[in-house]
Amino acid sequence: MKKAPKGTKMSLAEFKKLMPEANLLKFSPKGFSTQREFYSPKYVNAASTYNFNDLRSTIYWNPKVVTDTTGVLSLDYYNGDGNGTYRAVIEGVDKDGNISRSVYRYTVK
Repeated sequence: MKKAPKGTKMSLAEFKKLMPEANLLKFSPKGFSTQREFYSPKYVNAASTYNFNDLRSTIYWNPKVVTDTTGVLSLDYYNGDGNGTYRAVIEGVDKDGNISRSVYRYTVK
């Protein structure tokens, strides 16, 4: 007959400390980060003077857009050179915490 090995019993927590922690990643979150600035090219001359194609996938992004008291908004931006259908997504929060979202599609030919 086989005899039981001698020694002290080990708890489950002690056993887990001996095992390697595979596929685990430890990190410390840094908390809230402020919005980042989006690069928008400065178009100071006529469009015919530029020698590159504007093929940006994100055309305009601005986290600080404010509407007037009636909720009307007007934006001016330069579109990309690619033809096709573009999608404008407008999302926001008012001073009372109400959220809104609108999707507008337009075609460039």
